[in-house]
Amino acid sequence: MIHFPFLSIMNKRLFITFALLLVSNLLFAQAQVILGKPYTVVDAGFKCYFEQGNEILTVKISGHKITLQKMDSEKLTFIDSRTYEDMPDKYELENVMEHNGRYFVFYSLWDKPNTTEQLFYREIDFKSGSFLGEGKRIVSVDQKISGGYTFNYSNDDSKILIQYRLKPTIRSDSKNYDVIGLAVFDQNIFPIWTKEVVMPYTEKKMNNIDYSVDGLGDAYILTTVYNDNTTDEKKRGEEKANYHMELLKISSTSPEIAITTIQVGEKFINGIWLFESPENYMFCAGYYTNNGSYDSVDGIFLFKIGKEGKLYDIKTYEIPLEIINQYVSERAKRKNEKREEKGDDPGLNNLDLKKLIVQADGSIVLVGERFHIETRSYYDFQSKRTRTTTIYHYDDMFITKIGSDGQLAWMKKLPKRQTLTTSSSSYGYSFSYAARFVLRGGLSYAYMEGDHKHYLLFLDNEKNKDLAVDEVPAVHVNGAGGFLTAYEINDEDGKVTKYSLLDLRDVQGVEVYQFSTDRILPTSPNQFVLEVYKKKKEDILIQVTFPK
Repeated sequence: MIHFPFLSIMNKRLFITFALLLVSNLLFAQAQVILGKPYTVVDAGFKCYFEQGNEILTVKISGHKITLQKMDSEKLTFIDSRTYEDMPDKYELENVMEHNGRYFVFYSLWDKPNTTEQLFYREIDFKSGSFLGEGKRIVSVDQKISGGYTFNYSNDDSKILIQYRLKPTIRSDSKNYDVIGLAVFDQNIFPIWTKEVVMPYTEKKMNNIDYSVDGLGDAYILTTVYNDNTTDEKKRGEEKANYHMELLKISSTSPEIAITTIQVGEKFINGIWLFESPENYMFCAGYYTNNGSYDSVDGIFLFKIGKEGKLYDIKTYEIPLEIINQYVSERAKRKNEKREEKGDDPGLNNLDLKKLIVQADGSIVLVGERFHIETRSYYDFQSKRTRTTTIYHYDDMFITKIGSDGQLAWMKKLPKRQTLTTSSSSYGYSFSYAARFVLRGGLSYAYMEGDHKHYLLFLDNEKNKDLAVDEVPAVHVNGAGGFLTAYEINDEDGKVTKYSLLDLRDVQGVEVYQFSTDRILPTSPNQFVLEVYKKKKEDILIQVTFPK
């Protein structure tokens, strides 16, 4: 979690007058659910879904085997599939994406004899559901890179930034200066410029947080810079942060890095995103805390950065106690109220910024989720091993809209409790970082943009179907069935409607498995299709339609 200092402008007390607008009970409604016809399953560790017209394209990858499937999104039936087993040996999957109506599989290859790291794309023709020839190389690096490639897009989708980091030549981060590769392409993936940029500070002294590209093809890096050679965000006994924030601008027309130092006062920022606005200036938005508690969020911040590097229109929006106290125990409420009376803001704990939507009118919507990891260890005398239980908690969601005029439109805390438990021993299986995402299964949520509405889709415990605002949600345990649930948030006034869509154990008489939020595919502003497994080596499509 990242923290930054920030300047407070709005007082939380101003928001108390808006309490009736911010705190509301949920409305309940029903949606239409249709079950499709089963078809032969394709086993694959990676699955990705796209929609065009009334057809669905799925990309399913298992090792060297890539299967491209076509389905009818209206009839919910299988159309055709093609399987390819001609991917290069030892390739690494980097990305599968749609860009300006074209579909791509990006992969990397290490050319050991020539010590060259390479990035390729292979284009898919949606209509035929087939690859358009072999892979095309678009990036070539004459040494190893660390990790993979990341992809960023300008607001108008006219530019793509592909970023990578060269593998350090010096092991000690106190002496190593990161070299960041930046490759900018146009909307047809034609190269515009490429640079490998030496960072202005050592790896230990800086921490790159976010990357972005604008419509002119200029690249941006948002980074924290520590004020000394330690990496403590805040030194013990000191009130001020031990670092500041800088924005690095890299242009094809200048050999120098343009650095904007962001002086933002005393607040600590817990999560931050950098993005281009429709008006062609850069925005920074995220969460902050008032008291330096890194696991707590007290509000939202927003500011603009002009092309000349000037910082302006700084806004902050505090989270009222009324929202913090929703869906918590009476004991937690009393504790929060006492902290508030003492001037120690309680905040929302473990809130991560997960998504930011820039709307056509210039307003923005921020979506967060409360997430934390709990670890318990004990010694088993019988087996003489130390056993560790790790519990992943995916809890409440928090969605906020800031109007194009910079004013708070609405703020909503939406209840959710989900857990995933894994166990290991000193001689047992150790879960890698990548494996945790596979293990996540049906947890967390999926976001879907509707017609002046926002949908948050997730698996819930049946006991929460009629949850009141003053009740604590029951926990949904991963793998224990679950009810697919949706919150519909009206973009204009923030009114929330709750839908209990279907029971995974009985979807019109069929029990389904392998639910994942990544398999939810919006097919219209008020409709989505979900692919699930129904046993007997068969998959099936489920269509859900919300009332207009």
